[in-house]
Order: sequence, then structure tokens, then C-alpha cells
Amino acid sequence: MTIATQLEARGEAKGKIEGKIETARNLLKEGADPQFVAKVTGLTLEDVKRLQ
Repeated sequence: MTIATQLEARGEAKGKIEGKIETARNLLKEGADPQFVAKVTGLTLEDVKRLQ
């Protein structure tokens, strides 16, 4: 794997995580239960609670 490919893969992974966090924040703003948000986004319950 080249350095460019590795950097691209890291960028994609970071983007996916940021997308999950944004989705979690939006769900929490709408009043969704943190446990539900964790299940839907794949984030841990602890991470979701930190976003509140």
C-alpha cells in the first residue's frame, strides 16, 4: 500500500466517523434516546452521551 493510498484511507475513515457524529448530534437535537442513537450510528453509548 502506498503512502498516498494510506492517507486516502485515513481520510475516508475520518470522514465516516465525522458523519456518524453529525448524525448523532442531529438525532439528539430532535430528542432521540441516546441508546437508540448509539445503536443507529454505531458509536458507543459513552461517545453519544459526550455529545449531549
